[in-house]
Amino acid sequence: SFRRSMPARPATWDDATLTFEAVAATGTGVMRRDSRGPYVEILDLAGLDLTRAQGVPLVDNHRLGSARDVVGIVESVRVEGGEAIARIRLSQAEDVEPLTARVKDGTLRGVSIGYSVPEWREGTDAQGRRTKTAVRRTLREVSLTPNPADETPGIRANQRTNPMPEGSPE
Repeated sequence: SFRRSMPARPATWDDATLTFEAVAATGTGVMRRDSRGPYVEILDLAGLDLTRAQGVPLVDNHRLGSARDVVGIVESVRVEGGEAIARIRLSQAEDVEPLTARVKDGTLRGVSIGYSVPEWREGTDAQGRRTKTAVRRTLREVSLTPNPADETPGIRANQRTNPMPEGSPE
């Protein structure tokens, strides 16, 4: 099982349904290491199995040890403009409220995915680095995390704009 970060698409937070959208995967390479040494991991979007994506759990920081670690669910995933975009719904459970508040106010923006890869293709990139491309893969979980694998900005969930009241200093 592997994990990748996924930046969220901005302005998608819905207060009524506790849902938002996040970029689940792109073809951007991420440095990894295995028994043979470092390599660039690349996800091939064409190989993402979307038939099992609906209903995948949203978990707290890749923790899967308890039912309480499940903080929501993936409602759908679509590929659009070179990105796999997930529609995610947070649970209404009381113990998830602190995470919901952090997503909503933008203090928790990191998102990552866990997946299994039954088929890899190895190669070399333009810089001469070893590459491993996940040709086929199955999404196993999506996580809210403060420390995603890459440095791409994450969720910007609060789509409301708060204009200054008339006469307020700017």
